[in-house]
Amino acid sequence: MTMKAEDILHVLRDGIAILHGGRCRAGQAVVVCPPREQLVNQDHLRNVLLYLFEVTSKEAREKGFLVVIDMRGKQTWANVRNILKALSSIDNSTKIQVFIIKPEKFWEKQKAQMSLGTWDFEVEMISFESLIKIIDSSQLPKSISGGNYPYDHDEWLEIRMDLEKWIWNITEIMETLEAVRRDMCQGEHPIDVKTAEAALKKSQLAKNNIFNIPVDNIEAEGNKIVNRILQPPKGVKNPDLQATTPYISNLTDSLRLLKGEVHKSWDTRQAELVKVYYQKRFEEDVEKMVEALRPYKKQCERSMGDVGGCVSDVNALAEDFEKFQVAVKAMEVSVKRVFDQANELRTSGARNQITDHVTERLTNEWRLVKELMERRATILHNARKFFSSAQCYFAEIPAWTAQPGINPNDVMFSQESLEIAIRTHDGFWAQVEEVYAQAYEDALNLMKSLKESETEDNVAKEHSSRLQRAHKQLGEKWKERQASCLVLLHHMLAMIAFETDVKLVVDWLQLHGEPYLRRNIHIGENVNQARTFQRNHSNFQRVAANTYGNVQKLRRVYQDVSNSGSQVCDVNKMQELMTDLTAKIEKFTTIEQSREHLLRQSVLFHTHYTELTDWYTKMREKYNEKRIELTVPVCDKNKERFVLETDETAQAYAMTIDEGKMLIEMMHNATRIFDVDYTVSIAHIQTLISDIENKNTQISSEWGPRRTLLHIASKFAMFEQNKYEVLEQIKGWEEDMREMVESPSFHDKADNVMPYHIENQEKVREAISSIQKAAMELSQVLYSHKLTDLRDKRDRIVLEAIRDHIRELEIDESRVMAYANETSSRINAVREVVELRKVSLGVCRLIETQLQALTKLGVIPHDYNDTVQKQEELRAFRDAVTIRLRDPYDAFVVRFRELMENRLANRDEVVHHNEMIQTKYRRLMALCEERNKLLKSAHGCYKTYETAVLPILNQLESEYHSPTVTDWCAGCPSTVHSDRASYVADLLSKHMDYKERFGKGCTYALRNGDFLLRYIKRANMKSNIRERQSNILELWLQKKSLLEGCQNFIAIEATAKDLLKFMTGEGNEKLKQFEKRGRGELNDEDDEFAKFKLEVKQKKTEIQTFLLCSDESMVRGVHGDQVERCIEQVKEKFNQFSRRVGDCEVVLRGENGGSSSSKDEFSLDRHSDTAIFNEKAISEQRAENRKVLEPMRELIQSEKDYIKDLEKCISIYVAEFDQATKNGSIPTLQKYDIFGNIEKIYQFHHDKLLPELVKYENQPEAVGASFTVWIDLLNELYIEYCVNKEQKNNVLATPEAKAFFTEIREKHGLEIDNEITSHLIKPVQRITRYQLLISQLLRSCNDKADDLKDAYDVVCSVPRKANDIIHFNCLELKNCNVDELGPFVTQDVLTVWEPRAYFKGRGKERQVFLFDLSIVFAKRIETSPKNFKYVIKGKPLPLSDVSIVEHVEGDSCRFGLRVGSNHSNDNRTDLKASTESTKVKWVLKIRELTTGLLPLGTLGLGVSPAISATTLSTARSVSHRSGASTSSGGDNRQSQDVDSLLHHRYSVHSCDSEQSSEVWIVTADFDGQTEGHLTVHKGDRVEIVEDQATDCAEYIQVVLCDQPTKHGLVPASIIVPR
Repeated sequence: MTMKAEDILHVLRDGIAILHGGRCRAGQAVVVCPPREQLVNQDHLRNVLLYLFEVTSKEAREKGFLVVIDMRGKQTWANVRNILKALSSIDNSTKIQVFIIKPEKFWEKQKAQMSLGTWDFEVEMISFESLIKIIDSSQLPKSISGGNYPYDHDEWLEIRMDLEKWIWNITEIMETLEAVRRDMCQGEHPIDVKTAEAALKKSQLAKNNIFNIPVDNIEAEGNKIVNRILQPPKGVKNPDLQATTPYISNLTDSLRLLKGEVHKSWDTRQAELVKVYYQKRFEEDVEKMVEALRPYKKQCERSMGDVGGCVSDVNALAEDFEKFQVAVKAMEVSVKRVFDQANELRTSGARNQITDHVTERLTNEWRLVKELMERRATILHNARKFFSSAQCYFAEIPAWTAQPGINPNDVMFSQESLEIAIRTHDGFWAQVEEVYAQAYEDALNLMKSLKESETEDNVAKEHSSRLQRAHKQLGEKWKERQASCLVLLHHMLAMIAFETDVKLVVDWLQLHGEPYLRRNIHIGENVNQARTFQRNHSNFQRVAANTYGNVQKLRRVYQDVSNSGSQVCDVNKMQELMTDLTAKIEKFTTIEQSREHLLRQSVLFHTHYTELTDWYTKMREKYNEKRIELTVPVCDKNKERFVLETDETAQAYAMTIDEGKMLIEMMHNATRIFDVDYTVSIAHIQTLISDIENKNTQISSEWGPRRTLLHIASKFAMFEQNKYEVLEQIKGWEEDMREMVESPSFHDKADNVMPYHIENQEKVREAISSIQKAAMELSQVLYSHKLTDLRDKRDRIVLEAIRDHIRELEIDESRVMAYANETSSRINAVREVVELRKVSLGVCRLIETQLQALTKLGVIPHDYNDTVQKQEELRAFRDAVTIRLRDPYDAFVVRFRELMENRLANRDEVVHHNEMIQTKYRRLMALCEERNKLLKSAHGCYKTYETAVLPILNQLESEYHSPTVTDWCAGCPSTVHSDRASYVADLLSKHMDYKERFGKGCTYALRNGDFLLRYIKRANMKSNIRERQSNILELWLQKKSLLEGCQNFIAIEATAKDLLKFMTGEGNEKLKQFEKRGRGELNDEDDEFAKFKLEVKQKKTEIQTFLLCSDESMVRGVHGDQVERCIEQVKEKFNQFSRRVGDCEVVLRGENGGSSSSKDEFSLDRHSDTAIFNEKAISEQRAENRKVLEPMRELIQSEKDYIKDLEKCISIYVAEFDQATKNGSIPTLQKYDIFGNIEKIYQFHHDKLLPELVKYENQPEAVGASFTVWIDLLNELYIEYCVNKEQKNNVLATPEAKAFFTEIREKHGLEIDNEITSHLIKPVQRITRYQLLISQLLRSCNDKADDLKDAYDVVCSVPRKANDIIHFNCLELKNCNVDELGPFVTQDVLTVWEPRAYFKGRGKERQVFLFDLSIVFAKRIETSPKNFKYVIKGKPLPLSDVSIVEHVEGDSCRFGLRVGSNHSNDNRTDLKASTESTKVKWVLKIRELTTGLLPLGTLGLGVSPAISATTLSTARSVSHRSGASTSSGGDNRQSQDVDSLLHHRYSVHSCDSEQSSEVWIVTADFDGQTEGHLTVHKGDRVEIVEDQATDCAEYIQVVLCDQPTKHGLVPASIIVPR
């Protein structure tokens, strides 16, 4: 609830508006405004109504409000108006319907009636009887007369006050609870024990605040209020108050629920704080314990490396360490207690992470202390062991040094004694090593424990070094003794072993080696046996190798003993044994090696014999195969393999024979030297040699035929390979020719390609000839060797295969040579096309030269005469262009036609050159057309301005600025009233005609100026016309007012004379006749006097009307005094006449004294007799006048308010922005992006438009001129503003802009509705507001609204044009020449069917942009959810090439654009608009733009662009545009428009539905009686010549096919295509 009854209590008590709880029959809440006399403040009313609307039940509020205003009694219109204004200021979303009970006072009723239609909501004046049909009387309070709803306002107000106090109280309590909950939620977390204790105390206070809330008392108070609402004293429940009872109950439940939730939050918070408190206590204890452990840790670390220098020192240190351990163990109890606290905290779930972290810290400290103690204990233990073992070792050192083992001199020279001495010597050293190892191990343990503790002791290290040195010296002495003993022992053992080993070697040679060699003398009869004997001998050699090794070892022992000079060994004996052994081993070795060589040669010979015989077998099998290979590499390999095989066979034969002979020789030598018999083996080897010789003779006889066959195979394979290669080359050459012909560079290289092409033809012929020659030679060889049935691997007869290859080659040769000849023709054709291109480039260069010459003519004319001269220059230029281009183009056309008839020429390329010339020429003609349009526009503009508009302006200014004539009726020479009235009416008619003429003339001149401004910026003339037109309109209004005053005066004067004539003439005569009668002669049955009296009353009514009209006319014109005299004269005369009538009636009736009733009956001040005086008609007329003036006043007042808003925006926001920009405080914001041209808009409205509107305050029907005069400036300013605002609207949404402008608003104390966005949207809203206001004026002014209709069109066009510009700015023009497009005109979404796609389904939706020279089709592409762009699809259509097809059969919203003069639909693009009116707008606009285009075909230049390779017949047609009627007709029409200044039409040059050359059929008779129309009959055949540019495109210019001399306009609806 945003407003409380307490705030407006003083207003609510007055009951200016009451919400008593009544409902209408539709269920709407009824708000009653009882009658009151005192004036009520409008703000008070607004506050009361807002409050009442807010406290209404939601159900009724959604249906809306029905406000009843009782104007009966003392209620005045001033109060009612304030009530209505207050209602209008309320949010529009509230549905309001107002019923005003009709007042009893007449003028109050009239005032209310006049303003009923001026409110945004429905207001109706109604009687109470009609009101109770809508609202039952039981639903109206008794404060309304006739209502009987028991409503007590004081009781309702008291309940509302109590209810709101209760609601605010419970709301404050809930806010307090929310604050408590918020404090608990946002409360800071305690950081130590002290802050935790403080948080607990604060939590306890919050608990007290929660529990002190009296929820039950509050609920009881709410229940009391509910009981008062549900049990009212008068028994009728108020539905609006009753709707609050669920809210009261919900609030109580919400409070109770909120209290419970807050208490629950408190419990959670309290538990959390308690946990935190114990947590902080625990953290504090841990910190204290860590501090207590730190000295022990430091003491332990300092003494860690101290181990003393002997055993007694270590014992003393150990006693001190035991005392230290006792002290540390005393701390363990406290540490365990702290760990128990940590476990309790973990169990309670209090911040486990922090607890674990703190516990881990203490654990680490305690563990570190214990680890240090363990390390110290280990170090002391190791030190005690080391010093003890070292002491034992050093005690034995003197004795060990004196006797280090056995003395060699004391040892007996025997093997047993030597062995015992060596064992004793080794045992001594083992004992020393054992003692040393224990001491050294203890030293290592001590050093290791010191290193692990990251400390060291120099004394211990020195003891260890001393121990190592002593042991090293002792070891060296022991080793000297050991060496002496070993030498003696080794010499003795060596002599014994030498004799034993020699005996063993000799025994093996005599018993095993030599007998084995004499037994095994066979060499084998085949390779397997030879290899078996060889393996056996290898095994024997491995056994003998051991013997050889033993002999070598014995030889080395002998050498060692001899060299040592030992007295222990018998050297001579050893020498004898060694000599004998050497002789025996050499003999054995000779026999064994002889056997090895013999077996090796046997294996070699038998292996080669087997391989050679197998080879002979394979060769015979191979030579039996008579089929030849097919590939050259295989044949070459076969030939190489054959030569290699023959050579290898001869070499293998010779080598094997040599090996056999060598084997026989070796066996003869062995028999002679070793006395071994090899007779059997020698005979076997000689048999094998004979077998080899026989087989070799047989295979040699096959080599000659085989060589011939391989040669034939090689030749045939080479023949086939060459044939395939030639075929591939032919195909490749054919493909190359095709690629060459189809390549883009074919035209450029045609001249260079031809010699190479001829050379390739010769090469192909030579290659084919060589293959044919090879085939002939191969066939002769086959016949000569009788191999005609020779086959290849594919089982083909070689001779037949050769014939097939030759036939295939001849076929391919004929095909490729035919294509080569065709390619030669194509190359020649292309060369001709290249020549055509050179000619076309020459024509194009000539056109470019003419373009440059045309550019030099582009001077803007400055007056009418200059324009005429420039038009003559342009015509001369066009004639010169025709002469210069004719001959070059004729040469091009000759070549063009020849190539189009040549089927091998690339017609597309030929057509391309033609189109290139056309494009260049169209460009030239387009610039000519631009120049022509400029000159025609300048011609029409200057001619209109200088010959028509300027003289009229000068004439009117001269006439209106002449000495003031105030009484125009005085100029009439006649004094007759009818003549004077006709005279003034004629003046007024001419005056109105002047205004229409000069207004249309100025409009026409400005329009021509707009055409001219498409090419130049010449604004002075338009500005001059606007200023002068505005001034003349002001003077015209003044003169019109004077003329109307004169006209009214003449009418009043004539009416006064008619009335006076009756009172002095006919009426006076009748009255005199009645006055002549005697007293009492009149009775009730006498109708004559009654008729006279009725006639007098009718005259009285006429006089009253006359007086009313005269009062209104006195304010106009200069005849005020004369009108006043006429009024006084008529009033005075009628008063006298009416008194006479009354006196006469008194006399005739015989009454005594004057009759006041008779006098009152004829009084001019009496208005009660409505049967005689039509007061209602006069009131309606006045109401009608006020109805016309009210929208005008609203327009002016809203304009002033609008200017004030703009001024406020400029003086505050723009000024502050300028200052900030000057100071450099907003570098990223641009002024124009935010404000646009708002300052120019303000200047225009303040200086131009507002003064114009004020001029027409009392003549609203003429206010349209204020808009039409300034139409271009209005369009320019608002289109620029709207486009900029739409495109830069996001700038204000940036944080920087929001902060900057919010600061400005707060700085100047502006309300939220005066923020920057509210001001910047006003220009956009103002344009739409103009539409509404002018439409209201249009409804009020009825038939006097021509200017207003124009003004309405002006303000409606601004948003549309702005929208067009916004869409145009989204169009991408990257690859387009903007100059060729021309200025942008309009755009819309149209459905487009491309050429040759009319019946292929739905068209494509395209954004179509119309430019001055082209039409562009674009596709909408969404770049983001809020942004888009338009991408051009296809090429722009030049309007110079386009003819419009207005009607497309089957769819009234569809039209077509045809390119070129070809009548086929293949080059027609169809477009469909959303509505028929949109289609008509596009058709008219395209017609307008194509008006007066220069004819493209005037030079006969350019072959039709629609030509293609498939339509050769159309190649000779020439594209042209019939423009003669356009160029001349345009000037004629402009001349007519200048003369008349009334009718302006554009000459349109476009085609109708099916182009000008097609025949159309008339479907109905048409009688063309109007000038320019043609009479036609049903069934006549016509051709369309030219559409007539009418506003609705109803008529079309046609010519009769049967009578070409007859032409004219016929309705477009009565003709259809044939």
